[in-house]
Amino acid sequence: MKPTLLNESGAADYLGVGVHRVRSWRTRRTGPAYLKIGQAVRYDTRDLDAWLTEQRVEPEPPMRGGRVRQGRVRR
Repeated sequence: MKPTLLNESGAADYLGVGVHRVRSWRTRRTGPAYLKIGQAVRYDTRDLDAWLTEQRVEPEPPMRGGRVRQGRVRR
């Protein structure tokens, strides 16, 4: 099966974010893997799916005894 390659705009639509966000991730090297074909940047949908899976955060079960207070610690 031939991979599906998307440009920045297509990748942004696929991920549900703006093009500027995708560019920012790429320049900071924090986003999904990409391909450079000459001057063109392309995203393989398999890489986008893998990256999305890596972003999954499982919520932690609540602590015993109720809520945890956040904020300043009183001394």
